Amino acid sequence: MITITKQLEGKYTNFVKPIEDYIKWLNSYRHFKKPIEIILHDHPILSYGYLCDCHVDMKDRKIYYSLYGIEQGIKKRKKSKQDAFISVVFDVFGDLALQLSKFYMIDQDNCDIHEYIRQYEEYEKRMYQEKEAMVHQHIYMTPAYQKYLKHGLKIKFKKEIPKRIVEAMQLFETFLHQQMTFPIRVTVTFTKKSLKDCDGYFVLPHHSSDYPKIKVSLQDYQRIKKKHGTYTAVLNTLEILAHELGHYHEYINGKWFEDEIQSETYADQFEQNIIQLFIDDVYAPFFRKKYGNDRV
Repeated sequence: MITITKQLEGKYTNFVKPIEDYIKWLNSYRHFKKPIEIILHDHPILSYGYLCDCHVDMKDRKIYYSLYGIEQGIKKRKKSKQDAFISVVFDVFGDLALQLSKFYMIDQDNCDIHEYIRQYEEYEKRMYQEKEAMVHQHIYMTPAYQKYLKHGLKIKFKKEIPKRIVEAMQLFETFLHQQMTFPIRVTVTFTKKSLKDCDGYFVLPHHSSDYPKIKVSLQDYQRIKKKHGTYTAVLNTLEILAHELGHYHEYINGKWFEDEIQSETYADQFEQNIIQLFIDDVYAPFFRKKYGNDRV
């Protein structure tokens, strides 16, 4: 459980409210085994040259976050295309998430702070992944931030992609928009090259201005087509995309499985459900009407 203590001499209502909402969201979507206290204050502190930053007491699980001079940060960003206030608020989320992710790692692995420090290099990658997830999932799931984001599913086709795949993907794209929402833009691309240890992957964003991406490999398309026919080869490609969309669906709905097996199980179930529905309602009837029973 994360709590907030306010020790503010000035008026920072505009900043405190989104921070409180963020902490409320974290308490709903992340399980911290021990209490964490965030102390919001407006005193100047010195940390890497910044007067507004955070200090962390790892032993007592306290985060001291200074809002000192934060208005100046907004003024400096007035010239940028992004809303200056929102940009600063997202940065605050990132600052807090970076510290909270450390406690999350400690709690998930049931280790103490000394063990965490000794094994920091092993934890570092997971820590930053969790930090990004804590920030992006909250932003994606909060209606007030939707106007600052791009939405929808964008599938990019290159000229060398087989026409049967393009045809099926266009049907699938229309079907997907009827079945689910895309509160954050996800772009799908294809490659004929093999991907390392997989047929497709879902790439998480690394910054609030980035967007998720999916890449699908067509390396097995011709082999499957030759052995089982075009119908099966096309469906195999759709299944790869559906699986990665399962990870997208998991992510935008606040689910975050530290256990890779749990994550893959979720994506597999999503894939099976959405593909079977697509086959029954759209693709099988379309294929029979256009190509008859010839699946070669």
